Amino acid sequence: NTLQEGISVQYDLANTTLCHLLINNFNLKEHLVAVRNYLLMNKGDLMDYLCRTLVNGMYEDQTINWLSQANLNSALGNAIRVCGYENDPYVQNLQLTIKPDCSRSMRESR
Repeated sequence: NTLQEGISVQYDLANTTLCHLLINNFNLKEHLVAVRNYLLMNKGDLMDYLCRTLVNGMYEDQTINWLSQANLNSALGNAIRVCGYENDPYVQNLQLTIKPDCSRSMRESR
């Protein structure tokens, strides 16, 4: 019983410290707001512009590999600028990647 109480006290202390660090030192709330805004599309104009750019580009110029990481991130950077989010420090953490096998299967399905 005493061991369980000791573990419980240590757990509470560690949990409190971890929450304090995440919220105050690592800006957890701001990162979660960015996730809501950009990935869960609270600010859907960014993803709308990005998707339209990629789809239109795929139809207009089929010689370009639009699914390469460089092209995806270039299109994302352009969408960030066009939509006016370049001053948001958390949008700079966004990056697009695609698994190599997924890219290959998408090209083969054309």
